[in-house]
Order: sequence, then C-alpha cells, then structure tokens
Amino acid sequence: MPNAVDRIGHWRCLGGAPHWLEGAKSSQAAWINFQLSISQFWDGKKWIDWMPYDYGIIGKVFLLDKEGKKLEKGFHRLKEVMGWDGNPDTLDSDDWITPPCSIEVEDNEHKGRIYKQVKWINAYEADPNRVGGVSTASQPAIVSRLVNELGPSIRALFGGNVSTPKPPPPTKPQVLAPPAVKPITYPAIGVPSVVPVAVPEPGTTRDAAWEAVKAFAFKHELEPRTPQRLWQEKYAELFVGRDEASLNGAEWLRLQEEVIKATTPF
Repeated sequence: MPNAVDRIGHWRCLGGAPHWLEGAKSSQAAWINFQLSISQFWDGKKWIDWMPYDYGIIGKVFLLDKEGKKLEKGFHRLKEVMGWDGNPDTLDSDDWITPPCSIEVEDNEHKGRIYKQVKWINAYEADPNRVGGVSTASQPAIVSRLVNELGPSIRALFGGNVSTPKPPPPTKPQVLAPPAVKPITYPAIGVPSVVPVAVPEPGTTRDAAWEAVKAFAFKHELEPRTPQRLWQEKYAELFVGRDEASLNGAEWLRLQEEVIKATTPF
C-alpha cells in the first residue's frame, strides 16, 4: 500500500490509475474512484519529484447526486481530464487507461477527525495557482444503472456519436514491423551505385502495447487489475517525470516488454 498523502497542496499523479464505480448506501449518489499515485509536489515555485516517497490517495468524481440525477460536469471532466471515451460501457473497464493528472488536496473533518481528501482533479499541465476542476470494488447495481438506464442520456452529452464497442478477443503482441525499405538507385555511370537506407528501429504504440499486456495477462489467467498496477509501476520506474506524449515507439515497446516480464508467472 502506498503512503498516505500527509499535507495539503497541489500534486501531480501518474497515469494508469486503477478505478472503480461505487454508490452510497443511504441515497442514489454514485461516483468513480481513482487510486492515484503521486509523482510530483508543487512547493509554490516549482514541481519537486515525489516518486521516492511512494505516496498515494483516492480521488472521487461524482456522477449521480443523492436523487440519482446525472451530474453532467462530472462526465464532461472525466472525458476532458481523465481520458474517458464517453461510452458508459467503459466506465468500469480495464481498457480505460487514465492519463497523468494533477490534483489539489485539502483538509476535511469528519466525526472529529481531520484527514486529507482530493478537492479538485485537473489536467496534468494545469496551473497550480488556479483552482477548479472535478470534485472528488465497483458495485454491479451502479454499473448496470449507468449503462442500461442512463446510457442513452450519457451518450447524448457527447452528441450521441459514442458507439458501444465489443470487447476485443485476446491478441498477440502488436509490434509494428519496420516498413519495407527499397534501395535508392541512380543512373549507371560505369558501375551502378546503390545508396542504402537505414531500417528504423522496431517500436509500437501506447494502445498496441497495452493490448499486448492484456492478452498476455488473459492467457495466464491473472487477476484483472494486476496488469494496470504493473503498467503504472514500470512506467514510473522507466520514465520518471515524463508524460506519455514524449514517449516514442521504441520506448512503448520497452514498457510492454518490461510489464510482460514482470507479469510472467514463472
């Protein structure tokens, strides 16, 4: 278990956060939890690396109020900040890999006890001097209601153009093959000359790497959240302080290989 966040302020978090839907026992309120792993802390002037301290905190984004009415702002911010595709079927899916984000932590008192909670969830590059964002094991009934009863109205928020994808079958690792390289030739002057062209290094994409990891985990019947956890840990280990947009194909392939290696059950 990660160490609990022990101070208020602005933090940055790694991507790939495990997430699950939850509902209140005494009302129809529902929200989605994110198990956030801390990567940096804002000291008022600059971001400081916080990875060595292994900090973590759960952030909540509310989707339904106490009367069961959908909170449109929550759904919009899930899509804009947390990388959700707008499809209610994927709210509780391991296929949804969250991007890095930033949060603001505040004190909250409950029954005489003060503890730290996430006040806002914002985009990774959000200015820590500005506030505002999303206020903070899934329950099958909540998942069913969001998908079946409220699904059409949720899709309508995004123009009704969100399809319901079928779960893809397990696939073999999708490594991009280097494109075929044809030698460049020039008109013969005496002996024909050939100028060789370098073959690019093999690589892959973020989505293809994740599909390969999922296929491997499915084949070996691993606990569903294990690949997410290892993906998150290996990303932090290999690419400290870097966002996903900065990774190239070779680096995504390296992450894929390292996660599979860590997942291998022998």
